[in-house]
Amino acid sequence: MIQAEVDATQVARHLLHSKLTIPVTPGELVLWFPKWIPGIHGPGAQISNLAGLTVTSTDGEPIRWQRDPNELYRFLVDVPAGTESIQVDLTYLANQPTKLSTGVDTQGNADLLVMNFNTCLLYPEGATASEIPISLRVRLPQNWQFGTALSSEPTASDDGWHQFAPTSLETVIDSPLVAGRHLRKLEFETPDFPVTRMHFVSESPAALAFDEAQAERYRRLSAEALNLFGGTPFFSYDYLVVCSEQFPAFGLEHSDSSLNSIPEQALVDDDQRKGWHAYLLPHELVHAWCGKYRRPEGMTRANYHTNKQTELLWIYEGLTQYLGQVLAVRSGLMTFDGHLESLAGRVGYLSHRAGRKWRSLADTAIANYTLRGSSPNWNDLRRGQDYYDEGALFWLEVDCLLRKLTQGGKSLNDFCQEFFHKSPSDPKIKPYELNEVVDLLSSLAPHDWEGLIRRRVYQPLDQLQLDALWHAGYEYTYTDERPEFVKLREKDRKTISAEHSLGIRLKEDGTVEQVVPGSPSDKTGLATKMKIMGIDRRKFTPERFRSAIKETPATGQIELLVLEGDTFRTLVVTYADGTRYPVLERVVDRPDLLREICAPRSEDSEASVQ
Repeated sequence: MIQAEVDATQVARHLLHSKLTIPVTPGELVLWFPKWIPGIHGPGAQISNLAGLTVTSTDGEPIRWQRDPNELYRFLVDVPAGTESIQVDLTYLANQPTKLSTGVDTQGNADLLVMNFNTCLLYPEGATASEIPISLRVRLPQNWQFGTALSSEPTASDDGWHQFAPTSLETVIDSPLVAGRHLRKLEFETPDFPVTRMHFVSESPAALAFDEAQAERYRRLSAEALNLFGGTPFFSYDYLVVCSEQFPAFGLEHSDSSLNSIPEQALVDDDQRKGWHAYLLPHELVHAWCGKYRRPEGMTRANYHTNKQTELLWIYEGLTQYLGQVLAVRSGLMTFDGHLESLAGRVGYLSHRAGRKWRSLADTAIANYTLRGSSPNWNDLRRGQDYYDEGALFWLEVDCLLRKLTQGGKSLNDFCQEFFHKSPSDPKIKPYELNEVVDLLSSLAPHDWEGLIRRRVYQPLDQLQLDALWHAGYEYTYTDERPEFVKLREKDRKTISAEHSLGIRLKEDGTVEQVVPGSPSDKTGLATKMKIMGIDRRKFTPERFRSAIKETPATGQIELLVLEGDTFRTLVVTYADGTRYPVLERVVDRPDLLREICAPRSEDSEASVQ
């Protein structure tokens, strides 16, 4: 059994120390630093943050190691004769996540900690992650509280060490920890649903003082998830939620927990509660079924160094995105009207993906980790991780078709209850191939599902297909009034949205963040990083910019003074359609399936919140 001690008392200085005692036999030993961490769908590149690695015998004698010249994450150790165990000391640099590693990195400050154990462990080659036993101790700053799905002893030692129950390497890496000076814990007792704990940490106690109505929405989330899936693949579930302005926003799924980072005021500010944060916890909860329990065969690996095949992320993430949005509305975390505005915005940005003409949705899944984060230049030509939102749009279409083909007798709820059902004899992870998905859909409602998948997912397209909205009872159109969702997004991101009029998005200071391919701004020659200094011969302000767009039906153009590097240019954008923002409008002669899908299902109201 590996004995692991992780010292996080220096995390405020961005340092993490760990000591591993590993049983060995003489000869060559191969140790791996975790490379492919579940949930980020690619190699995290965190090896760059390794700042110390020494190997010694139990009596303190140095033991030689060298890195495999063909694999940076693989270390070769020459174990001397007569050695039964070695000690490995690691130093990891916290608070500098790579482009891919944000959700699986370690970050902290003087008030709180986000700990992912893949940052401070090495493991021997050969055995599977589930076969490697580990005993874990973690040292935290004095008087800090913590939350994790790992089982621990009730009290810490006098010097801040916390002992956790022996388990497998797989479980340790799948069980992050949050800790801090200020922690609020909720525990839900929901009928027929495993005990659910929520651990909220923040630098500010006021950020954790959300009201009982918000707590009730989280409880209803459990009840609605149970109604959707019919059972659970876990015996308990822990939400770990960081409320801070000091760390990037993210969510990361785990089998028995989820790790979530949101802005400091996201739970107590009414406007922020209506934003993307409302979808985050439902999304990560759904992953316990879709992604953790049922996982594509190509993404199911016994270790953390074998490459994965991510082609089916349009199911892993796309179906999760759709179901998470549905549960957010059913539980009350998001209103239906708010969801309509959000969905219109998602369809809006997807409609600008000119890259759809050369690469399929499946290709964005296959190449997913090369697309993490937006390209600073012409992201719509490259495409992004569209398997999330375009994948969700596909599953909305599937849900509507199931209902239509069976006259309301079947829906995606039926698919979920069968596909994600876990019997006592089922393994912890149950892999699947695409043919199982197609066969199950066909058993629910005969249809050319394979053909639909081929057309929507595996072929490049001239434009975004909107059949899903039509089936759901809505059409995509535009309004000249700025929707509440757009106002909140602009406030949160400090931007000005004109993507659907001029074809441009600006920072509040006038710097160009995005130019939509084929738009009036594109045809005029605008590009990212240019800065608009003047509008129609007046100094740029956000208000003047919006006003100039509103007046274009009369003016037919906008004159822009643009700073490019150290050169000023005057550009005239020809445009006469006024202000335009995307909205979804009801098709009155079609059933409102979207509202029906999002209606609450659970009648339970007896659960207690402590």
